[in-house]
Amino acid sequence: MRDRVMRRCRKGSIVSDGFHSARPINPGGFLLKRLFAILLPVAVLSAAIAASASARPASTITLSASKATFVMSGSTKACANWGHYYVFHVGTNANSVRRGLVQFDLSSLPANTRILSATLSVYETITLRGSGVVGAHLVTTPWVEGGGSNTCVGSGATWLQTGLGNPWLQPGGDFTAPDQATVTKSAGNTPGWDSFDITPFVQGWASGAYQNDGVTLKLDNETLSPCTTITNCNYWA
Repeated sequence: MRDRVMRRCRKGSIVSDGFHSARPINPGGFLLKRLFAILLPVAVLSAAIAASASARPASTITLSASKATFVMSGSTKACANWGHYYVFHVGTNANSVRRGLVQFDLSSLPANTRILSATLSVYETITLRGSGVVGAHLVTTPWVEGGGSNTCVGSGATWLQTGLGNPWLQPGGDFTAPDQATVTKSAGNTPGWDSFDITPFVQGWASGAYQNDGVTLKLDNETLSPCTTITNCNYWA
């Protein structure tokens, strides 16, 4: 999924996704990696950092996701991997629950970096027909993005499996229970950025207090319901 990224650029900025760098063709507009014409989801981590024991002012780094996929419940899709699918789903419908998984490579952070703040931003691409509260949770088990596209390929994370040859401890992924941050979505919301303050997560990853297995995005209320919540009602899809 990281090979299919669309990024919104600030005027005059140069954006690097870890693979390519490019200047926006139209300031303030969209830059499409590999020129995919379809609107695609994008997950970005922005962190304000400072060198430990340094008087230098804080700086900001922006990272795109190194891994991203989602997992889906249901008798026909629990084995499916979506790591190479062109959309990123979070929510429920009448038949399934869908949870997003996203991870960032922090190896570029200098040693002894202090994380002052960190925000996960995800771009909603289509006007919503559903509603719900989306929460960000700390993932506690390693997983693999996979190369599936709504297919049971036998590799990559699924509702039941991590993609590393072992099952999740709990179906649907292993993560901390409390929401670290939430975004409330309503029917009629137009395309735009949604932001989650995940400062404690990134501070823990940087210090080694937490293993960096990424973030799960999920609805707080995952009751099955036809198009009253987000996925299949055009959330990040």
